[in-house]
Amino acid sequence: MGYVPGFTNDVFLSYAHGDDPTWIQAFEQSLGRSVRDRLGQDIHVWQDVKRLRVGQNWQTEIGDAITSAAAFVSILSPCYQNSDWCSRELSRFLLPTGSPEAVKLGDLYRFLKVVRIPWENNDHERFFEALEFLPFFKKVDGPEEFTGFRPNSDEFDDAVKKVAATIAALLRTMRRGLQMVFVASPADDVLDPWAAVRTQLRDDKYDVRPDGRLSAGFGDSIILRDIDKAVLTVHLLGPSYDPFAERQMKLAADEGKRQLIWCAKGTDQEALVDPRQWKLLESIRKRDGLATNLDWLSGSVREMITVLQLTLRPKPAEIPMSAGASARIYLLHDPTTRSDAAFAQQIQSELQGKEKMEVVFPPSGATSQTAHDQLLQSSDGLLLYWDQAPETWFDQYVKDVLFLGKKAKARSKACMLNDPSQLDGYPISVIRRSQEFKIGDLEPFMKPLR
Repeated sequence: MGYVPGFTNDVFLSYAHGDDPTWIQAFEQSLGRSVRDRLGQDIHVWQDVKRLRVGQNWQTEIGDAITSAAAFVSILSPCYQNSDWCSRELSRFLLPTGSPEAVKLGDLYRFLKVVRIPWENNDHERFFEALEFLPFFKKVDGPEEFTGFRPNSDEFDDAVKKVAATIAALLRTMRRGLQMVFVASPADDVLDPWAAVRTQLRDDKYDVRPDGRLSAGFGDSIILRDIDKAVLTVHLLGPSYDPFAERQMKLAADEGKRQLIWCAKGTDQEALVDPRQWKLLESIRKRDGLATNLDWLSGSVREMITVLQLTLRPKPAEIPMSAGASARIYLLHDPTTRSDAAFAQQIQSELQGKEKMEVVFPPSGATSQTAHDQLLQSSDGLLLYWDQAPETWFDQYVKDVLFLGKKAKARSKACMLNDPSQLDGYPISVIRRSQEFKIGDLEPFMKPLR
């Protein structure tokens, strides 16, 4: 699935097969990286790399890829202008009206024009002229009239970042619009925080329910109509007791919904709290008789909203640990440096054979950054090895190991270097690589994992 629920592809890349394939590939890869930097996870960009337009049923694979795409990016060039295939692809995306208004979301369009080579008489500007276009060229004086941006040039990279920013904003808006959050109607003493939460979520483009504050007169069926569709229910509790607020909590718990419960200032002092509310608060803190799928927190309203925003962010898929392994070790090294990769394989063989632990290497491919981040958070041990790889590689990845987030489950982390003094003063175990490596050299790292 794509980043946006209900869509298989995040972006459909439409281009003429007569255009330079090297440029198209560089654009696709740069766009994927740049959007990932903004969203924190990989997206799926579909392009016709198998040349399905030739000799296969267009309606099946290409047609399905178009209708299941959240965004459509046209790479405009004279070849695109003269391509019947490109015209058919865009017409399919703009169904039923054939206008970009059919795929407009607020002030954003799901159709983007990227101009690689301008059309004669600047006709690309009048091609769906309501839409702005993103140029990958600059005009020059003389017979050439323009120069195109070469892949990996600063001009090319800056233009890609502008496209990526637009797509990231679009995908966020689409995803959040398909995510319903139920913000339970509270007692009078927390009405202001309730209004602040709803305002922020709506500004973030989430579908916030109910439309207004409900009262005890509403039946369960009406309340459940929104709770059933919500990805998260939010409950705000102050010192005052409201049986309707408790009723909404229990309905969400009975439906197995994930709940975020915020306890306002003063709720930790029994003398300031209604006895019935104190009993409810104690049951929440002890998870007594309530669903286990809840988180409760205190602090300021702003802090509560920040936690709520983080909770709603998409999470990368969990990477399962191999059956039979007692722990997983993420052995971070540069696989493109042969000597480092060969030594990493030696360590992997020793640890898996003698310690019965799973040892995984840095992932590759389109989703490598997402998988790398997930391994950092989910592995029991993190071991970074650096010898002959470029210093730029070390500078980039050592930070990931040194400064893990609070939710990382690593019980042990270490760096193996030829010169341990490079990490003097940092809170990490540093192991010097000996000329005659023995598995015992890793004992300071391995001990916490047994």
